Amino acid sequence: MTLDAADLTRLDRAHIIHPYLPGSATERVVMTGGSGCRLTDSEGRSYLDATGGLWLAQVGHGRTDLADVAHEQMKKLEYFTSFWEFSNDRAIELAARLASLAPDPLNHVYFTSGGSEGNEAAIKMARYYHHRRGEGSRTWILARSKAYHGIGYGGGSATGFPLYHEGFAPMMPHVSHLTPPWPYRTELYGGEDPTDFLVRELEERIAEIGPENIAAMIGEPIMGVGGMLVPPADYWPRVREVLDRHGILLILDEVVTAYGRVGSGSPPSTSASPPTSSSPPRASPPVTSRSAPSWSATTSPRSCCATTASPWATPTTATRSPPPSPSPISTSSRRRACSPAPPVSAPSSTPNWRPSWATCRSSARSAPSA
Repeated sequence: MTLDAADLTRLDRAHIIHPYLPGSATERVVMTGGSGCRLTDSEGRSYLDATGGLWLAQVGHGRTDLADVAHEQMKKLEYFTSFWEFSNDRAIELAARLASLAPDPLNHVYFTSGGSEGNEAAIKMARYYHHRRGEGSRTWILARSKAYHGIGYGGGSATGFPLYHEGFAPMMPHVSHLTPPWPYRTELYGGEDPTDFLVRELEERIAEIGPENIAAMIGEPIMGVGGMLVPPADYWPRVREVLDRHGILLILDEVVTAYGRVGSGSPPSTSASPPTSSSPPRASPPVTSRSAPSWSATTSPRSCCATTASPWATPTTATRSPPPSPSPISTSSRRRACSPAPPVSAPSSTPNWRPSWATCRSSARSAPSA
């Protein structure tokens, strides 16, 4: 059955639920093909895919070499679970490769099917880590306004956009949002140096909630949905020092920034606050979630590959994205968390803010593939 553009739009409106799309919106842009960095819609218009889908197709569309590898693997074994004692050869190979690419001491991988799920797992692991250490009161999660951590319940609660919480209350308890590192918004910091302000606020919030009640802080190295906000160079090292001092875990949501997408193999969060294995006993082991289009370790640009280290096997948790390997197995990752502790009033959140998304459309109906 061949459907024309009008049929596709009609069926889409009738049957597909789109994240964050108001029910009153009737416009649809239906993609039907892709080659390299170009996409083609159902009406023949050409687009430059400037974001790699949703941060997961950076290797390009229409890759016959990847399709061939996936075809061969699916003929042999398309899937098998890793629950309980079960495993499969390709998952093992990929996990070992990701571990070899990760900085010490990140050496375990937890595969998920998307960034949101990866964040949910990381938040749960952070809480479980403290539970296993006999510190079950550590249930609070520190997050930041303008942060985005996926569409799950825990990650959605850690997300710092009130707009995304409307209609879903009550959100997960024990999540407290801090001011984001947004250097050019000087009004947020009252004339103070942004990092000085943010670190002082972090210290005050920890004292308010009680360090013995806080499991982890979750943050994107560079805030994506918030506006591609690059923090000051001293922000992450100083944040990490404060967290280490109080035994609070650091969850690095690298779904957007991992694996070279910010210009180097190590994302800013890793270079700024290295997950060293020489951390003191009370230091905060890093929990990271990463994502990559076609190369993995812990992946999840909101739909790719993900992993997370097991906190009871080693004091670290990692989530990442896989490198181009012959394995067609693709997964994804992201993080979130919560639980009980003394009632603390969280600061008022910033005004509702709706991020704007844009795709560059070519004026021509077709354009050469890049």
